[in-house]
Amino acid sequence: MKPEYKTILHAMQTLDQTRWDLGDALVAKCGAPDPTSAGYDGPGKLRAAWHYMLENGYDCTLEDLSKLRRVAYVFGLSARRSDISWDLHAESGTPEMLQAIMDGIPKGTSLTKSYIASIRKQRSRPSSQRPMDERY
Repeated sequence: MKPEYKTILHAMQTLDQTRWDLGDALVAKCGAPDPTSAGYDGPGKLRAAWHYMLENGYDCTLEDLSKLRRVAYVFGLSARRSDISWDLHAESGTPEMLQAIMDGIPKGTSLTKSYIASIRKQRSRPSSQRPMDERY
């Protein structure tokens, strides 16, 4: 790591923690995003929180808040990895997918949002459309 960028990295890590904190607060106050969960309260509370943020001068979208809540819910405290960014958690979708991608990443390949998106796209294709070496 280049020492001249440590303060910038620290600021980005602080932003990541803030995203987790906001997502956790949304889960706590607005309920789980999963309709099959016992903690699901419907979309009303999230929409009310969004309106409250707008009324208080915060320019965010309902989709932003929904994504923060979903990622915090899917990646509970024990499933979060402090060594990778919030964005990479969000892009992977689930702890299982993130782990599978990390387990299969070729040596020397950077773990990026675009890399995760490409792997997810490959895995979502039907087996018959994948190259032979990916089928088994």
